[in-house]
Amino acid sequence: MGSDLWERLGSVFAAGGTALLVTLVVGIALVPLFRRVQFVSRESKEGVAQGRTDVVPMGGGFILLLGVTIMISLLTAVGQIRRGYAACFLIGFWGFALLGFLDDRSKCLVRGYSDKVKVLLQVSVTLAFAVSFYLYFRTYVSAWELDYLTLPFLGKVPLGLALVPFVMVFLFGVSNAVNIADGFNGLAGGTGAVVALAYAVVTFLIGASELSSRGETEIAIRMFALSRMSAIIAGALIAYLYFNFCRGSIYFGDTGSMALGAALAFLAVFSRTELLLCVIGGVFFTEAASVFVQRMSVALTQLLTDPLARQAGEPFRPFIIAPLHHHFEHLMLRELEGTGRDQAELRPLVRRRITYASWALAGGFAVLGMVAEYGHYLSMYSFYDWACVAGALGWLAILGWGMFTRFLYDCYFVGPDLDGGQYLTLYRGIPWRCCGRRLFHVYERTDVPLARLGYLERRTGLFHLFFSRVDARVAFGLLHYQVAERAVGEQREAHLQRALRFWEKVPVNRFLAAQRHEVLEFMAEAYRQGGRYADAVRALETLYRDSQRAELVHRIEGVQAEALGAAEEAYGAWSAGQDGAATRESALRAHQELLDLLRIRYERARRVRLSLETRADAPPEERIALDNQIALLQEALTVAAQRCDRLQPEAGEG
Repeated sequence: MGSDLWERLGSVFAAGGTALLVTLVVGIALVPLFRRVQFVSRESKEGVAQGRTDVVPMGGGFILLLGVTIMISLLTAVGQIRRGYAACFLIGFWGFALLGFLDDRSKCLVRGYSDKVKVLLQVSVTLAFAVSFYLYFRTYVSAWELDYLTLPFLGKVPLGLALVPFVMVFLFGVSNAVNIADGFNGLAGGTGAVVALAYAVVTFLIGASELSSRGETEIAIRMFALSRMSAIIAGALIAYLYFNFCRGSIYFGDTGSMALGAALAFLAVFSRTELLLCVIGGVFFTEAASVFVQRMSVALTQLLTDPLARQAGEPFRPFIIAPLHHHFEHLMLRELEGTGRDQAELRPLVRRRITYASWALAGGFAVLGMVAEYGHYLSMYSFYDWACVAGALGWLAILGWGMFTRFLYDCYFVGPDLDGGQYLTLYRGIPWRCCGRRLFHVYERTDVPLARLGYLERRTGLFHLFFSRVDARVAFGLLHYQVAERAVGEQREAHLQRALRFWEKVPVNRFLAAQRHEVLEFMAEAYRQGGRYADAVRALETLYRDSQRAELVHRIEGVQAEALGAAEEAYGAWSAGQDGAATRESALRAHQELLDLLRIRYERARRVRLSLETRADAPPEERIALDNQIALLQEALTVAAQRCDRLQPEAGEG
């Protein structure tokens, strides 16, 4: 490598190092500012994985924006980057940053833009960038093969006017892929730094190859400029990681992630290495592919499944949750549930492990891309072809591992126990063998004899695969409930309690979303039979709010009357001196349930009374009736509380 190349390499290192220092200074100034103005997300969108706490500001994108823009402007002023390159770069960089900022700003007001609005705005910016890119190079760059796309094993494929839509789709895809991957502290920033460093090497190699073979051509000048720009982006990202990953004091938001995606797409488009970015940025594209596969799976399931079958459960999802980093986060947290440590303590540790793994994978993809370009540098063109194949296989391997872990750790089935087949057992995994090893293990054992199952339960329940832990818990709870219906005495009560133990682990909204109203009714009945009247009323009221079935009102009134009768009967038995401590405990438990029920009714009556205050047309007699009801409930609460105090065991009493 001649002295000229060493000098150019030194300018690349200088650009990256200076960008790091400049961005550190920018970050030191901006982080306190965004904390003061409370630039935090208050978005509460169903289905959005909450990856950050609201107290952390989301202005990290501006640290990247200002650091990179200052350095690009400086190098443009001293002639190391041409004005046309800088202008095209800043159009995409700031255009997508503006889109991200508008979405971030709307999140500060509780909810971000809808997906349709985002797509419309992004198409507008990608069109502006693609047209400016096309016109600039058509006008000023005559020695560059603009109309060709290099494909593995096919060589250069002419694009012609299709270049503009191709650039639009590519810019749209890359910017959104980076945005999708921005889930944990350091994930998008660290991976982006690795990709930018790889592009600094790739573009430098292309420039060196052009310089040695054809001299100081337009291509060589552009590639060395792109190498400096890549180093600037990498240096700025490393500085950003100090505030984001090391200190956790700020994060990108859509402003930074969209801008970073546009910057990486610019490097690929201007160096004509679009497919090479798919290899080097394999982590980003795998994350985006996981979201695409997840959504397509849900859409196809709903399209191909009969509406009657949809009511039986949720659509199949290849991953627990997309994008992929959240899938692995859920799996790792579940595996650590048995340690007894709090999830709030475990979550940061799990996310760091996933982030480190992503950086390592990004490094592997980057090395693959650099080896491919080095093969081009040595005129060994098959390196490029096989590097693209290896990159595609890497994508498939990561996605395949995600799907495999979904089946292995988030699928469940019911079967006989492995010891003798006499009792039912809940297994996790799939009922297959691979190389002589079972792909499942015991998740929970029961004492339900297999012989108690009816013919239909055996044929439909055993070895049926449940594609989520929620479905498995619902099914196992139903199994216990069905056994309880055929049992008596203590066995009946025990199976009802076990059914509730499974169902109570499922959020109520999942029952409603899956239209599993019958499970809520079974829960209410199990609560009632176990003397948990307040919980029974809560379940029935939840069901009533969702279905508006009139008979549920009568069932609620019946449970309330039963709770009152049970409390009065138990208190009367205790007052008569029957059975001592056992009667006292039974009466206390009945009155605590009654007290809880009365509080529910009292709070509901107060809410209705407050709503009447805002209605000018509310009938006066309705207000009077509510006031009387509230007064009666207050009196009943006082009596129930006094009885609870009286029923409490005195000090020293068993």
